[in-house]
Amino acid sequence: MNGKVNVECPYCGYVITVAVADLVPGMWCECLKCQRKYRFTHQDIQHLLEVVRQKKRTTE
Repeated sequence: MNGKVNVECPYCGYVITVAVADLVPGMWCECLKCQRKYRFTHQDIQHLLEVVRQKKRTTE
């Protein structure tokens, strides 16, 4: 699935746009603002995929 979503840092709230297809469960990300690291879980990625699906449905 080719979709992009906004992801908010759980520590400082900084928002970045990521391509869901590039995410891998267990992948570490570093916030561009606060430099804290966090991981994407399988559940996080599933949730982001659902967000992309919903956005697609509303634009069709």
